[in-house]
Amino acid sequence: MGFPAIPYILTGLLFLGWIHRCIKITAISGKKYILSPDKSGVIGTEPLVSVLIPALNEENNIEKCVTSLINQEYKNLEIIVVNDRSTDNTEEIVKKLCRQDKRIHLISMDHCPDGWSGKNHALTHAVKQARGKYFVFTDADTYHYPACIKTAVNYTEKHQVDLLSINPHLVAKSFWENVIMPIAGGVLMLWYPVEEINDRSSNRSFANGQFMIFNTESYRKIGGHAAVKQELLEDLAFGRLIKQYGLHLKVLWGPDLYQTHMYSSLQDIWRGWIRIFTQGFQQKLYKVIISLGLVLFFAVMPYFMVIYLLFVSYNPLLCIFNISLLCFMLANILSAYKLCKANRLYVLTHLLGCLMVCAILVHGAITIIFKRNISWRGISYNSN
Repeated sequence: MGFPAIPYILTGLLFLGWIHRCIKITAISGKKYILSPDKSGVIGTEPLVSVLIPALNEENNIEKCVTSLINQEYKNLEIIVVNDRSTDNTEEIVKKLCRQDKRIHLISMDHCPDGWSGKNHALTHAVKQARGKYFVFTDADTYHYPACIKTAVNYTEKHQVDLLSINPHLVAKSFWENVIMPIAGGVLMLWYPVEEINDRSSNRSFANGQFMIFNTESYRKIGGHAAVKQELLEDLAFGRLIKQYGLHLKVLWGPDLYQTHMYSSLQDIWRGWIRIFTQGFQQKLYKVIISLGLVLFFAVMPYFMVIYLLFVSYNPLLCIFNISLLCFMLANILSAYKLCKANRLYVLTHLLGCLMVCAILVHGAITIIFKRNISWRGISYNSN
């Protein structure tokens, strides 16, 4: 054997991993998992749809969100906004919108009892006033394109879905958003393969709380928000409950249906993803550690392999193999960024993004090990 075997084995494993990822990205990008705007009319009569929005200090977002809902092609809506203890001008903005359109209703909360997360408590009160055949739960930092509600209702009616959750176009404006968000989202979805989630025979589940449309009867059957009252990621808990009750769950991508701008500052991104990783992995340390290992091995190592082979231990054949691997990996990343409408120029910062996500995962592991509280929206929650 003229060459050491280990570097070739590592390169081979990395190639296999990225070939597998390429197959996954190609499958997801097909029409099967993409929900495009429905250009037809509503199937049958327009059933009443209740859109429910929790809002805590959302003065910068709430008017844009509600206005996008007022302007939907689907008109038979009631829009219920819950002002959840806001200290800014959220309530005044919603009151102004209520005067402009009678379909908008405001509920104001001044407390959250022990044992509840604020969002779940707020939405429980919203549901009490909702009259729709379908409940749409969405966040205040979303913007809905005109065909969004119509498309979701038509799909739900046609396919008899109990819970349809749609993933949005994630808008990234700042440098750190563009660097971190696509990679962090990709790491999370490693644990939630869409083909298994949409397989009714599989126990794998997922839902995105930025847009969930429930058949009202199904929502009540699983116990509503009272059944997930302590969950910081109630969407994932709803996905599990739908599967446990043997109901029909569907998760699709809809980047042309609505968009969301989740975080602005690095601090918000960091805190937000610690919350998502720890709660999304159900406080299971091994999932955080495996995720960290996968990012380091499959996404970080190819860069350092090329650097090592070029500048430390030069091997022409291995250099060619590893440069080819790096190019293949970046081509996959480019395809993924195109799919989720991320800024493709930031493929150039992929290594930096991976290192930042690794740091967030380490912080998440520490949070789980030492049972630290999670701070979110100025409120501290017990991470357990």
